[in-house]
Amino acid sequence: MIRVVVIEDSPTARDLLVGILEQAPDISVVGAASSGGKGIELVGRVRPDVVTMDVMMPEMDGYEATRRIMSAFPTPIIIVSTAFRNGGSGMTFKAMEAGALTVVEKPSSPWSEEGKRQSDQVIRMVRLMSEVHTVTRRKPGARKGTVAGNRNIEACVDPDASLSRARVIAVGASTGGPPALKEMLGRITPSAIVPIVVVQHIVDEFAPGFVKWLGSSVDLPVEVPRNGQKIRPGCVYVAPPGGHTGITDDFRVRIRGGEPVNGALPSVSSLFRSVADSFGGESAAVLLSGMGKDGAAEMKELRDLGGFTIAQNMETAAVFGMPGEAVRIGGASVTLSPTEAGDIIRKTLCAASEA
Repeated sequence: MIRVVVIEDSPTARDLLVGILEQAPDISVVGAASSGGKGIELVGRVRPDVVTMDVMMPEMDGYEATRRIMSAFPTPIIIVSTAFRNGGSGMTFKAMEAGALTVVEKPSSPWSEEGKRQSDQVIRMVRLMSEVHTVTRRKPGARKGTVAGNRNIEACVDPDASLSRARVIAVGASTGGPPALKEMLGRITPSAIVPIVVVQHIVDEFAPGFVKWLGSSVDLPVEVPRNGQKIRPGCVYVAPPGGHTGITDDFRVRIRGGEPVNGALPSVSSLFRSVADSFGGESAAVLLSGMGKDGAAEMKELRDLGGFTIAQNMETAAVFGMPGEAVRIGGASVTLSPTEAGDIIRKTLCAASEA
């Protein structure tokens, strides 16, 4: 059984969420709390497998409760929120910075078609997060990275040689990715001489809030591109939901429909494959925290073509699934913390006056 604690201040929403979770034969709600403070005490006492956390609560909000839980007894935390509807998306992503792994939409009703979709999403995410057995809150950039072959990066002769040839940077992230992405992009200056294209797996409803939060957190312009739009150096383009995003050899965005790839739409694999086809070795790819293996095989293809590839290291990744798979199959030129990844990109691909 997956043991869950629900932290939600609204009695109606709390009872609804408990009822939804208890309907799943493999999930048991072992406690529910009406405030962040009570939730911290409850989690410490029953030590659940997963916590669902509201974000907008009086006295102690979901951000602070998440921070304290992750500091005292790290547990997979899912933000269950209506923040995208009421302007609180900034607090939602702040909670993810504090250590929450992912965010889902709060179910509105268990009887409507929409409510059933939301309920199924919550149950699915609880099951997925229960597979994350070790979740810790680490200081950004706490560990040094290594190059392929486990040598220290400082010992590698000109480790950014192939990176200097890159004409575009493709980035993939999933569970635990938003804070890592913010950390990496926060190290890159607006003088970057290449465009950066990102696929971040996130619930569709929270995608606009994610882009707004990211844009307010880094110095680079951040936007959602249109189909056919030409991408520019020094800008970050976040793939929109509902289709696969690719980049052509004349730096234009191509968005197409289709089935999910590796369970994701948009998928990192589709982005990386288009970059390999369009730019070959004159490209760079980054895989940050995430479950599964989306993008790993295509990262190896990019590396084999001569591209520079970075996987987030195990010491800083909330979930080492995607970057770990890339490392396992030999797809990573280097493994770095997000801070180190941003630093090496800034050093190599930003104008000298601001590097």
